[in-house]
Amino acid sequence: MRLASLGAQVILADPAGSVFKPYFNTGKLIKAKSFLVEGVGKGNIPGCMDFAVVDGAIEVTDQDAITMCKTIARKTGLCVGGSAGLNVAAACKIAESSEEALTICTLLCDNGVKYLSKIFNEEWLAKNGIVEEVMS
Repeated sequence: MRLASLGAQVILADPAGSVFKPYFNTGKLIKAKSFLVEGVGKGNIPGCMDFAVVDGAIEVTDQDAITMCKTIARKTGLCVGGSAGLNVAAACKIAESSEEALTICTLLCDNGVKYLSKIFNEEWLAKNGIVEEVMS
């Protein structure tokens, strides 16, 4: 049963540079670009990917995903990884662009402890061009 029949939509959050959103929008496979967020996005379409269950796709930059990780940590005390930051950043974009009230559900699917040497490391952030920010 599709979630749309229940009044729900499945929106794919995809890191900028991944092939999923462009493929969803056009049906054509593009060449992937590099991205920093791990565990999401791909340079190919795996056989298990079923776009029939996806209603939309939204792109999130590394900057926005990592900024969201740091924001979540500072505001809630939850240490989450890049894919969780990506999901929350996408949910926020969806909420901000909607003219009507929405109920949004997303996943915090990884633990930031695995990324202490990356997302939570000032030197790594600077080396990769990520500006230290916290959203208000």
